[in-house]
Amino acid sequence: MKPFICGFVILFFSFAAYSQITLEVGGIVFDRNTRFRINRVIITNLNTKESVFNNTKGEFFIKANIGDILTSKLQGYKSDTLKFTGQSSLIIYLKRLSIPLPEVIFKDSVLSAKAKYEETKKSFNKAVRLGNNKDLISVGP
Repeated sequence: MKPFICGFVILFFSFAAYSQITLEVGGIVFDRNTRFRINRVIITNLNTKESVFNNTKGEFFIKANIGDILTSKLQGYKSDTLKFTGQSSLIIYLKRLSIPLPEVIFKDSVLSAKAKYEETKKSFNKAVRLGNNKDLISVGP
């Protein structure tokens, strides 16, 4: 009975020691819609309060124990939370809070109303000339 209890205690403490092993886990952060990598994301381990930023390639490395809660935040994106279960690498997808719109450029000329009229008149010269009363009938003196 004693060997069984001793074996159980050793096994129990070995599992407890294994669960406390700190691993350095790496990962990549992507935009959920475009599937492009995102940089300047802050990844925080809520258990150890350690925070890191990812690099320009979207990659990061953070120390975590099995069971730790990791959050990722970036302005303009919905934050994401995940539980670390011992994966060798993490892939995080962040969703935008707003819909990106394409750039719109407004152009306007600085012409006055009369100048715009004259420009339009020149472009439709034939139509204006046909509607001119002076050309319809020629009256002699």
